[in-house]
Amino acid sequence: MLKEFLSIRNTGHELYCHGFMVWGGVAPACTSKDVEFHEEMESGDGFPDIVLKKDSSETVTVLEFKKSENDRLSRIKSAEYATEQILKKIYAEPYINEQYWNVYSIGIGSGGKEY
Repeated sequence: MLKEFLSIRNTGHELYCHGFMVWGGVAPACTSKDVEFHEEMESGDGFPDIVLKKDSSETVTVLEFKKSENDRLSRIKSAEYATEQILKKIYAEPYINEQYWNVYSIGIGSGGKEY
């Protein structure tokens, strides 16, 4: 089970973010809702942090995390940077090419234990 939810690419602060998202309920919730959970899966020109896929609704959500200072403005800027990375590295393109109807790109900025 651990091999499904952990990636060797996660280090330091990013490891905390992934741990929070994975073990904080996202991965178990995905299993109960028939959503595929992929972490650091090659896509576009890189490796998005997390990809959630639900074939029955033709929906994909690409998540990218960025560390920031622990103030609201810094978290907003890092979330914007994370979203820009998703677009720049075309992480969602393979899913658009597979003709998923709903493709979402979400950047998440975190500072310390704040999101």
